[in-house]
Amino acid sequence: MAVAAVVLALAAGGLAFGLYKFLAKKPAPFQSIRIEKLTDIGNATTAQISPDGQYVAHAVYEGGKHNLRVWHVSTKSSVEIVPPAEGFLAVRAFSPDSRYIYYTKSAVPGPGQGTLYQIAVLGGAPKKILERAGLSISFLPDGRRFAFMREGPGQGKNSLMIANTDGTGERALATRGGAERFGFDGPAWSPDGRYIVFESTRSGRRNIWRMDLDGGGLKQLTDGGRDTSPRFSPDGSWVIYASLATTELRKVPADGGESVRLADRHVLGAVVSPVDGSIAGLFRVDENSP
Repeated sequence: MAVAAVVLALAAGGLAFGLYKFLAKKPAPFQSIRIEKLTDIGNATTAQISPDGQYVAHAVYEGGKHNLRVWHVSTKSSVEIVPPAEGFLAVRAFSPDSRYIYYTKSAVPGPGQGTLYQIAVLGGAPKKILERAGLSISFLPDGRRFAFMREGPGQGKNSLMIANTDGTGERALATRGGAERFGFDGPAWSPDGRYIVFESTRSGRRNIWRMDLDGGGLKQLTDGGRDTSPRFSPDGSWVIYASLATTELRKVPADGGESVRLADRHVLGAVVSPVDGSIAGLFRVDENSP
């Protein structure tokens, strides 16, 4: 079965997004990628793909307000699940069973400023989960807990947090400060639950690192200097990330090694479906591209 990467693309001129599909053939997933445009979907800002590959949830900025919509990939139709609101809305994750969407709402943009909510994939009453959530959340393999970054405690520090999916049981796994601070976008858990990958400036520049669950076993995976948004492949053998230095989507072996270019696109916030390896993210294209 081919591996598909669904990507939201931003037109350079009109700031209008389109939904794209990246197709890769076996035996080398994520290579020889062919891009197929599906539809235009407006001024999207953040996006996530469901684990089953059926839905793409995205935030849209229109008329000075944000709303949340869900795109059904197979029927090519969309539904608004959160109406336009003041402030900033951002899609953070789908639940592992693809039934719920987690999103943040904040008065001002920035890491650690949002309140995290849960809503059914096709809409309903949102449920408040917790305060001061980071830019992304990552579910543990057991599906009952998720990890996220939080600013503090103390100035210049941030913490890798873990909580139950209903927001209870918050606790810090690790706290870092100064040059060893965790990056804002992350973390991501390996499918087998052994490792966490995250971005950090502990080497002097922003690179992707891996560590054990107890905070030990630190290993630097990239050295591009402006690497962000790490995500594991479904089998845990690769870490997909965005290189801001080369404006490429790349992958690196989870155990370390040479990185490989996936696409010569400046893909932001890439997320990988654990089922088929589909990728959702944002990239800029010419508004007249097919």
